[in-house]
Amino acid sequence: MAANMPFKYMGAVMFGNGLAAIFCNVLRAITLIAFPYDPEVPSTFHNSYLGAVVFCCINAGMMLSCVFVQLFVLKDNAFYIYYLDWIAAERARDNHLGSDQEAHDLKRFTKLNLTVAT
Repeated sequence: MAANMPFKYMGAVMFGNGLAAIFCNVLRAITLIAFPYDPEVPSTFHNSYLGAVVFCCINAGMMLSCVFVQLFVLKDNAFYIYYLDWIAAERARDNHLGSDQEAHDLKRFTKLNLTVAT
């Protein structure tokens, strides 16, 4: 979804990537502390496996929750729809209205642009 936004918003995407990396490293450190592995103690042989499973399950849950937020909440955001329509209008203008769908997209953009301007 961020690819359809103007370039000035790419900084927010990079900031989110950095936060995700920090979260993953902190979570892995927590799982290493919670499930310590000592090669001399036989009862801790499965702790590295268990820590990896917990780490992957939490990360998968976070990723799925972000996908659902993106699909159901951000998709209906007026700001995002405005830029999506703007891109469709640019493509329609570049193709000189080569198809009916592009003409419809241009008409929708013009209507949205008039309502936003007033």
